Amino acid sequence: MSVSEVCQVCEAAQADRSCGQCGRLACKRHFDAEAGKCVECLSAGGGAGVPGDPSEPGGPADDVLR
Repeated sequence: MSVSEVCQVCEAAQADRSCGQCGRLACKRHFDAEAGKCVECLSAGGGAGVPGDPSEPGGPADDVLR
């Protein structure tokens, strides 16, 4: 990805990737390449959706099946 914007997390370094969850532009320091997400999304729960999303493993839908 070719981005010439400032990181939306630290607002200092040049962003060279974008978060697969929220779309936030992030620098190398504020992006987890393995997860494909910015550190903000990882610290907020890191799931594919909102925390407690029934589609997430371990979410409320799993409780019904147990």
